Amino acid sequence: MPRPGALDGIDLLPMLEGRSPPLERTFHWRTDYPSYKQKAVRAGRWKYLRDGGAVMLFDVDADPGERRDLSYHHPDIVADLERRLSEWEAGLPGRPPGA
Repeated sequence: MPRPGALDGIDLLPMLEGRSPPLERTFHWRTDYPSYKQKAVRAGRWKYLRDGGAVMLFDVDADPGERRDLSYHHPDIVADLERRLSEWEAGLPGRPPGA
């Protein structure tokens, strides 16, 4: 876990200058309000989304508008992305009192 105040990032200049291949990063995010909860992880071409109780999987390379849910066709990918999301959340600091 990074120390408080540490920057989380990487130098993109080598990639932008064509001196290194494109980077592959996994992105996680969540919205956690009492009336609206959403979690997502994006890894490569896949985006996993849990919106309330609904689970969806999108191939954002083939479907950038995220119109075709592929979760039933790729349960192995759903399970992998759910695991990654759980690991990410486990590393987050606790909520401040009253949050």
